[in-house]
Amino acid sequence: MVYPAEPSGNNNFANLATLLPANTPSTGHINFYYNLQNDGVDWWVIGYDGAGAMTIDCNIEQNHFNTAYPGIIYKLYADTAASPIASGNWLAQNNTLPLTGLAVGKYYLKIEDYFGSFGAYQLTATYTENCANVVTINSSNQLPGCLGTIEYGISGGLSPYTVQLYQNSLPYGAAQVVTSTATFSNLPTGTYYARSYSFGASGTCNNVSSNTVFATPPVPTVTPNGPTSFCQGGSVQLTSDAAVSYLWSNGETTQSIVVNSNGTFSVTVYNAAGCENYSANTVVTVFSNPAAPVITPAGPITICQGGSINLSTATANSYAWSTGSTSQSISVSSAGTFTVTITDANNCSATSAGVVVNEDPLLTWYADVDGDGFGDASNTTQDCDAPAGYVADNTDCNDANIFVYPGAAEQCNNIDDNCDGTIDEGCTVFTFYFDNDNDGYGDPAISTTQTNPTPPTGYVGPSGDCNDNNNTIYPGAPELCNSIDDNCNGNIDEGVTNITYYADVDGDGYGDASVSQSTCNGAPSGYVTDATDCNDNNSAINPGATEVCNNIDDNCNGLTDDGLTFTTYYADADGDGYGDASISQSTCNGAPSGYVTDATDCNDNNSAINPGATEVCNNIDDNCNGLTDDGLTFTTYYADSDGDGYGDASISQSTCNGAPSGYVANATDCNDNNNTINPGALEICNGG
Repeated sequence: MVYPAEPSGNNNFANLATLLPANTPSTGHINFYYNLQNDGVDWWVIGYDGAGAMTIDCNIEQNHFNTAYPGIIYKLYADTAASPIASGNWLAQNNTLPLTGLAVGKYYLKIEDYFGSFGAYQLTATYTENCANVVTINSSNQLPGCLGTIEYGISGGLSPYTVQLYQNSLPYGAAQVVTSTATFSNLPTGTYYARSYSFGASGTCNNVSSNTVFATPPVPTVTPNGPTSFCQGGSVQLTSDAAVSYLWSNGETTQSIVVNSNGTFSVTVYNAAGCENYSANTVVTVFSNPAAPVITPAGPITICQGGSINLSTATANSYAWSTGSTSQSISVSSAGTFTVTITDANNCSATSAGVVVNEDPLLTWYADVDGDGFGDASNTTQDCDAPAGYVADNTDCNDANIFVYPGAAEQCNNIDDNCDGTIDEGCTVFTFYFDNDNDGYGDPAISTTQTNPTPPTGYVGPSGDCNDNNNTIYPGAPELCNSIDDNCNGNIDEGVTNITYYADVDGDGYGDASVSQSTCNGAPSGYVTDATDCNDNNSAINPGATEVCNNIDDNCNGLTDDGLTFTTYYADADGDGYGDASISQSTCNGAPSGYVTDATDCNDNNSAINPGATEVCNNIDDNCNGLTDDGLTFTTYYADSDGDGYGDASISQSTCNGAPSGYVANATDCNDNNNTINPGALEICNGG
């Protein structure tokens, strides 16, 4: 056979359709028998990922028995559950099915025999493929370690994709058929890339990924930034050679770590492919610090000014006091906080707690001869503590009398018992005030004092009378509207209702806001409560007046002649009843002399010219309609230079008032310079 049959039995189901690759001839057969099964139907699937047109060519093999070509019924589906998008018969040797406007997707071609025909055929789906399927490395899913995993993402073209992995440019392992993601694991060192083929594509329509390299990085070196043996509280920084990532034995993942404890430390480094290598161990030793020393004072730690105290600590290799001393003991003669730092054989140190030494100052003490607890400011001594017979207080005003001291009870004895500078204060003294008007309140300016609680005649206890000659004026008296401070509180007529009144000179009931009086006993004569009059010299002008046409604000609303009807009048200088629109007056009381309401006169200096005049032949716009001599009859006249009654047609005038001198209505003269030549002349034999 020229076209060998497909290497399978009957494929008469769409879900068992044979792939028809793009641009690649494939063969089939109709009505051949395989395993006692008649192959009467073939299904082919086309993975179309192009743009524009696709052509399906079917070449049928000639029948070997009768040299005829077997017939084929074809149907093309976009979805085998729907109606075919193309169908027909192929009966010739070479057949072509052109298809346009196809969307990217799968198409199913059903082949059936035409009335029992059998034979072989060859199909080719020809179109320009879209080889844009993209193979990318999903780096977030790349796992570390030299037995690595690479995940590829495939897009574009038409899913599913066939993905083949290559190691060092050779195929590695089996290809994977995926819809979007292909994962390859347990990959040893080497250089890898993936090649992807879209569904249904020809062998030339594929794409490759970028390279991934799995290689072991060099052995890293760990470098300390100082000694690896140190005292507690110290540290050392360990730094690895540069790599893509790091994993230290203590779990940290930075290039450098800070170590402050005993231990053995190493680092594992990784390159970009996740391959690793390991450093040698680094041992870090941390010495324990000695116990904090204790400072022992040789006596009380509060000293008097000028004294001293010894401070010491236990034996150590060396000492460093906060004073700068390096001995085991120091002598302190001033106040302060003192510490000592000791160092052991490993050169590790510890510092004591601070010991606070207080220094009491020299104080001044005062003699207390009478033993009342209060001292004499003139008899002193100095010491850190009080000597016998001395106290810290210096306020006694009589150190020879035990009953005289600050805070003592004041007696009426003409002595300052409590040392406050006042004699016999606290003894009861009564003050009384003269009450001249007998209203129960006295004059603050006239008073007397005594220890007897009964007031003298004419005197009272309360004071504050502001007029002791009037018994109606006193503190608490009712305030009256009388311009007097009746209740002596410093205010006149407070609490009494005052009303402001405004001058009404013209007596119209409306007052002048600029002239007012405020009183509590009614309106003064000629005053009212209203303050809205705008002219208090004219009783016809007030807010209640009616506005009249007089160019005055009669009703005080701020407007002149408001609400009245104004008419515009126009000057009529020539008295023809038509006015000049350029000269006008607007009034509310009729037309001014020489003015009219009409504004249409076009010449107010000539009474014969106005919109009502009759147009006459005078080259003037008599009726003011914008036209001159309109509506009149015009006649054309022609120059009659030779006076023969016939005019020259080339010289004319058109007028509305008869022929001009030397013009006639006839325009037939052929020679207006010879009166013997005209349409009415006798022809004579003169060669003319």
